[in-house]
Amino acid sequence: IIQYEGFNLCHHHFSPAVTQVLEYVMSCLVFSTLFVLFRNSSSFIKILIPFIAYFPLDLYIWSHFRIGGDINNALWIYPASSFLWGLKFPIVISLVAFIVDGLIFGVVGFEELKMRRS
Repeated sequence: IIQYEGFNLCHHHFSPAVTQVLEYVMSCLVFSTLFVLFRNSSSFIKILIPFIAYFPLDLYIWSHFRIGGDINNALWIYPASSFLWGLKFPIVISLVAFIVDGLIFGVVGFEELKMRRS
């Protein structure tokens, strides 16, 4: 549902593939650590962890890059073929995208912890 665009750092452009790998690595390190710390908490907390991390970032990307037309400098975009564009409003698109991410991360994190306990 998203397309990575790459980013620039110190006059060097990193490709979309590098951006995607970095996001996965950082997410795995950060979220797995938080899921272990909050392993006895409600499932709702595990869903909120990625939502709280990514939702404000996505709003920043909307306001600074996507709406202004500078899409090439956004970390990710929602392609026109994505079902999210049917929602029309940027805040609703972000809410739906990251609630779904939160559910996926939360369920995967919960199942991982359950398997480790067995």
